[in-house]
Amino acid sequence: MRVNISISIAKPFNTTDVVNLIREVIGENTNVFISKEPVIMISPVSKLNSKINIYFWCKDISKADVTKSMINAQIFETFEQKGIEIL
Repeated sequence: MRVNISISIAKPFNTTDVVNLIREVIGENTNVFISKEPVIMISPVSKLNSKINIYFWCKDISKADVTKSMINAQIFETFEQKGIEIL
């Protein structure tokens, strides 16, 4: 099952760092298909923030909501540690 997470972050940020952090978090979850590359799209919304859409595939459909929740929480925690402001 394909899962989508959307978040908004404050500018400025390093796009490469943000994408790599998200890929790392997704790659650590055991319910994510590693063979199917996650898609991370960053779209500017204004001079102050950007929206990030994250798509990845879950192995077990029955655990998709839990997996999404775990990855979302881990992204928030990782961004907070790195000083990336989530709006």
